[in-house]
Amino acid sequence: MMEELTIKVEKMDQFSSKADWIKRAQRVFAKKKPAEQWNCFDKYGNHLIMGRDFIAAEKLETYPVGVYRLIKTSQKQIRIDEEAAKAESKSVEA
Repeated sequence: MMEELTIKVEKMDQFSSKADWIKRAQRVFAKKKPAEQWNCFDKYGNHLIMGRDFIAAEKLETYPVGVYRLIKTSQKQIRIDEEAAKAESKSVEA
């Protein structure tokens, strides 16, 4: 059974075509930090993993393909903690 899922991501880049993916993928993914997980999704939310997915996306006309960094729960907690610390320091300064 196919389900739809909403996930938290940050868009890192985008490929406009299979040729663009071939030309730029190594440079784009070279920016990825070891602890990060980046994934590609086409304009309909389909996950692309390997070359045949990018070929199919071209045949099915589902470009552009976005490159997204998945947001981990721990990263969200760190941001919440940082925002709380900033708010607290502002209230102490005032």
